[in-house]
Amino acid sequence: MGEDRISILPIDLLHHILLLVPAKCVMSTCILSKRWKYVSNSIPTLDLRKWKTQKPFSEEGKMETKSFKKFLDTVLFLHEKPSIKKLYLDLDEDFDESQVSRWISNIIKRKVEEFYLHMIYSRIFCTIPLSFFTCDSLTLLDLRCNEDGVGKFIIPKNPNTVYFPKLKILQLQSLQFLDEITSTRKFFSNCPILEELSLTDCEMSERLCIANPTLKHLVITHCRLLESTVEIYAPNLLTISYIAEPAEDYLLSIFPSLVEANIKIDTEDFSQYDHPIEVFVKIFENLSSAKLLRICADSFMYGTFVVSVSDIQFNDSLTFSNLIHLEVDYLLHYDRFDSPNLIRTFFKFLQRLPTLESILFPQSVKITCVEDDDCWSLDPRRSPPHLKVIKFKKFEGQSMELNVIKLFLKYVRFLESVTIVDSLRLSEDHLEQNSVMK
Repeated sequence: MGEDRISILPIDLLHHILLLVPAKCVMSTCILSKRWKYVSNSIPTLDLRKWKTQKPFSEEGKMETKSFKKFLDTVLFLHEKPSIKKLYLDLDEDFDESQVSRWISNIIKRKVEEFYLHMIYSRIFCTIPLSFFTCDSLTLLDLRCNEDGVGKFIIPKNPNTVYFPKLKILQLQSLQFLDEITSTRKFFSNCPILEELSLTDCEMSERLCIANPTLKHLVITHCRLLESTVEIYAPNLLTISYIAEPAEDYLLSIFPSLVEANIKIDTEDFSQYDHPIEVFVKIFENLSSAKLLRICADSFMYGTFVVSVSDIQFNDSLTFSNLIHLEVDYLLHYDRFDSPNLIRTFFKFLQRLPTLESILFPQSVKITCVEDDDCWSLDPRRSPPHLKVIKFKKFEGQSMELNVIKLFLKYVRFLESVTIVDSLRLSEDHLEQNSVMK
């Protein structure tokens, strides 16, 4: 029999090797010897993802779930290392709230540093245990319920103490605060070194309050905010992404360090708001320090639609004095919009961008623009003086696209390059390519 060279390796190297194999295989090594029992029980990272069969509703799947529950209880009970550095855990619809809460409590006792808990296709409404809110070891927390399920993580009403002294990255999906007015303020402000916060599909029916001076990156995606007030105090914010329906009101601090803003207002009817202009302006007025602005889809169209219908020009507060790069995705024409007015309002918006150097249209620009529209009379002397580069992607070669490009060439005085990238369809049609080039 050959020499067992693996067993004599340093324990840190053995841990690194075991990170490359499934958790069940790691735990099965405990039967090899006393040393391997210690090695498997002291591994600092537990990856409990992708443990289930690809046939979740079969008898095989049910048996595997039952086996996994016992396995997880054993792992968390036997794990000898006082601190778990990372734990990844995926659960599905076959788990109940009491089990999940018990596991969370046990994991917190192990002084976990990075905790990923994803509930896939889950129907669980899991109330986070109170012991969780004073975890002094967490540096990264990622709680997610898959959007295809109906499950949620529930933050109980006004937990006595909330304090995460080491938490730097917080990612939450499908989370509900039972007491939003006090809980959101307490939850996010009691993370004294928090740098990244992401909220996806979270419910906020009254107020979302984010007050944290250390926060640098903020993402709010598809949260239900229709009747809420969004309050953000984050003076050191570097990037913000807001892709959600507009809230009832906004109370925003100034973001003097802001570098990048990605804004998409997701709504079908802006007219339902009592003060639509104020809603639109409040979203943008404190983003004036941004150097890169992405205006995604409806955010610009609905905003300009409100402005144009009301015959009100862009507010002076919407001047972006530091903006270098602008991305507009999409700029499309819908029947209910006054198309010439939309393109005219867009060019007036450009006049508020004195430092703009480049524009990118990631999607096809499809908006009615004919040469007898009065938008062709725009004064080139009022074009952004530093705008030199424009890029159009997914170009289809349609007449409305060509007219928009011609309008840019007429209006922008100091252009150095216009890049046109054809769409997949156009790239495969060489005859039409030749026609477009002519």
